Amino acid sequence: MMALSGNKNMAAAMCLWLAVVSFISHRTSAELRRFEQPTRGDGTLRFLVVGDWGRKGEFNQSQVAFQMGRIGEELDIDFVVSTGDNWCICEKPWVGRGKD
Repeated sequence: MMALSGNKNMAAAMCLWLAVVSFISHRTSAELRRFEQPTRGDGTLRFLVVGDWGRKGEFNQSQVAFQMGRIGEELDIDFVVSTGDNWCICEKPWVGRGKD
């Protein structure tokens, strides 16, 4: 009787595992949405690349945002490329990154 119960648990675990894998593989097979930015008359694009914007409004984050707006208007950019590390909700974002 004990072996039968173990087989049922194993079967239930396998069914759950298959359901999770099916769900994940279905979700990851979706295509990313494509955005097209028309070029200027001369065939060019102007964009600003920014990374590590600061954190929680501190460490010059507001000044970075102000300068982005100023430069964006001055250079008449078409879009902004964010390289990442934009927002961190932890108190010490550098902890665990070899900077502590």
